[in-house]
Amino acid sequence: MSGPAEWIDLQRLCRSAQVLDPGAQDPAKPHPLGLGIRKDHKYTFSTDHPVRLPKRTEALQRITEVTSSPIRDFTPALSRQAWRTLLGRPTLIVRLPPPGDEECIEHNIFVTGSQTPQLRRLGLAVVVHPPELILEKGELSGVPLAGVARLTILADPQRPEISLEAWFEAVWLNNTVSFCEELEKLYGTAIPEVRKVGTRKRLVMLITEDTARNSVLCDRLVCVSAVAGLTLEVATPREIDDNLLDMMKSASPRMLAIEKSLISRAHRVINNFTAATGRSFWPLGNAGSMPAELRDAALSDCGVSHGLLPLGRPTVDAGESGKMDRNKPRLPISREGRNARHQRFGLIVEDLDDGFWYSHDNARHSRNRNVLFKRFRESARGLHRIADLDDDGNVIDGKHQSDVGAFIPWNDLNLVARGKTSP
Repeated sequence: MSGPAEWIDLQRLCRSAQVLDPGAQDPAKPHPLGLGIRKDHKYTFSTDHPVRLPKRTEALQRITEVTSSPIRDFTPALSRQAWRTLLGRPTLIVRLPPPGDEECIEHNIFVTGSQTPQLRRLGLAVVVHPPELILEKGELSGVPLAGVARLTILADPQRPEISLEAWFEAVWLNNTVSFCEELEKLYGTAIPEVRKVGTRKRLVMLITEDTARNSVLCDRLVCVSAVAGLTLEVATPREIDDNLLDMMKSASPRMLAIEKSLISRAHRVINNFTAATGRSFWPLGNAGSMPAELRDAALSDCGVSHGLLPLGRPTVDAGESGKMDRNKPRLPISREGRNARHQRFGLIVEDLDDGFWYSHDNARHSRNRNVLFKRFRESARGLHRIADLDDDGNVIDGKHQSDVGAFIPWNDLNLVARGKTSP
């Protein structure tokens, strides 16, 4: 069976981010590639031969050409450590099918016909933080980056654990959406065994028969959901029956998404879901925009900011004046934006990374001692409360939300400059 390293999950990768150490010592027996990687480094799997990097200098030339390039926003020393982490200590290692003929040509992988069966391919990914990742007056000092790579090796036919040649391609990304798109590609091309790894919450999506018959689109939606920690379950109008309605009440999914053309026919489904979870459904547009809209919906609930930071590990206090109430927990935001004050609900702070607004549960209408924060979505009219959060910044499911404070008009809020007001 596959190991946890093959679990393609955005939140797991961001919560397992590695802090770079430019002063780290190289191993006593370094690999000829350099970068501080051990000579005996290998990628292991419980049901397959391990994969090793080649040791001949000529066979490492293609990897060296890529890893000698500086990484944007990183110093040369940090760039070296980032490449070392991606190749030597990746958080994600997934087995991919070997490249086909067209892909070999596209990526300049030239082998003879007899060598093709010896090609093996891995997907690698990691999130790295510079040594200093802090918020100073609402601005990040240091930038988290996500690296995604594909490593192709040519194994010795007699000794599969020996690599004769290697090809390497990689990208570094500074935002969650781009990272998700690359992870979705890995998930979509991974071997079937890898796609079964990990535990995920349920997402029910109600779509038309025509959309359901579009197998390419549906598989892409499966990939989008999986990366965000969700298992996609598709339903069509003909499946809106008592079983589906009961399931919305008794075994409610984490999320409900509905193609816009079906919303008028799905009121009972929506009502049952909302009554059971206290959550709103997500409307989805046409086939062209559906993957991006589903990704946006899933990311708003997965606990990761736009800048690759876990929202459950807040890094900034609400307000930067230094006069804040030290008995209050920090708001689950990663980059502070506008502040707004309400006479009854206190300070509400915008998170520039995920676009939502957050406040402490000052009014305590929830009657749930686990509720510490409120999350709001901005509209042209004001702020709409969309979720209650626990002390880790995670959404609390299955709780009825009071109507008090469900909508706060802009006219009731006093907007103030960022970082000038304390709760």
